Amino acid sequence: MGASRKTDRRHVLCLIFARDFQPESPMSMDYYERLFAGEVLGSGFSEPDYVQRVYEGVFANLEKIDRIISKTAVDWDLNRINKMDLAIMRLAIFEILHVKDVTAAVAINEAVDISKEFSDEDAGKFINGILEEIRKRVVAQAEKKKASNES
Repeated sequence: MGASRKTDRRHVLCLIFARDFQPESPMSMDYYERLFAGEVLGSGFSEPDYVQRVYEGVFANLEKIDRIISKTAVDWDLNRINKMDLAIMRLAIFEILHVKDVTAAVAINEAVDISKEFSDEDAGKFINGILEEIRKRVVAQAEKKKASNES
């Protein structure tokens, strides 16, 4: 899972980011992989199933993910958030909520690392703050659910 998952995560980020600019006709994964993956990041997908699951999952859950961001990023309209930072958070939130083999801590750490590569120097703190708050809520909800199931 190590470095190859890191590379795949960056590929998914590029696809999510690009889709914000062409929502009506999103770039297909195979087209992206053939034409851009090698040039942009020097390789294709190491885990195509992961890339597809996350890419499709982000957009299948986009409304929910964006509501979570809006609720957490108080005083920030989604349109004011840097598009790359938004793509990074969408990816991490999907992983936190739906990818069982990725812990919330790993998703957050990867998001912060990616922001250092793809965004400005303040992005990491902003992204970390938002994602950490979301992680706390997810953990609290899981504990509450577990407690109610045990009673």
